[in-house]
Amino acid sequence: MPVAVLNFGSQYSHLIVRKVRELGYSAELYSPNVTLNTLVENNISAVILSGGPQDAYKEGALRLSEDILNSSFPLLGICYGHQLMAIQNGGKVQRNESG
Repeated sequence: MPVAVLNFGSQYSHLIVRKVRELGYSAELYSPNVTLNTLVENNISAVILSGGPQDAYKEGALRLSEDILNSSFPLLGICYGHQLMAIQNGGKVQRNESG
């Protein structure tokens, strides 16, 4: 079953897809606006949220669909994607000011 990589603007999104394929899995790149129905219809087995250049706290920043966030899909967030998962689940992301 394929893995969906949601592209939040990272320069590495295509490399993530390639690496997943090199590991023997099918992978496809999707817009972050993809719907849960589309992922289900395409028999997606897991979702990777890419990084991106945006600030996750800025107004108008890209978000992950709540349907996907609350689905049973295993989710892996990388950089911006990880921040979105935290923020959209009520968490807080802040800069580490030490060293």
